Amino acid sequence: MNRISINDLTSEQLDELYTRAEQVEELLRIAEETSNRSETERARAVQRAEQAEAAARSYAALGHMSETDVQRVIDLYEQWVKSGPPPLGTSISRWWDARLVELHDAILPPLRETGGQS
Repeated sequence: MNRISINDLTSEQLDELYTRAEQVEELLRIAEETSNRSETERARAVQRAEQAEAAARSYAALGHMSETDVQRVIDLYEQWVKSGPPPLGTSISRWWDARLVELHDAILPPLRETGGQS
């Protein structure tokens, strides 16, 4: 590209330079907007990933708690099978009441076992 001295510049050439300068400014503005949008989208993606990770951890903890609950009920069942029927002379209603309390405690342990959580 040949350089034109300022003294030799025609008004048409000056208009063309201004037009090109405006085009460059527009391209720079678009590039900046795109960059800012990309940063915002990246920040949102990171936030969504962190939320998904937190949810996954919560579900994993709930799943572990469910497995623990089921295992306590299975252990209680095995204990009942080993102990057999109620001894002779024992009130069936009281025997069943005791079993229901044990089952309740296996499903929803007392607060002292769960560390104060319900």
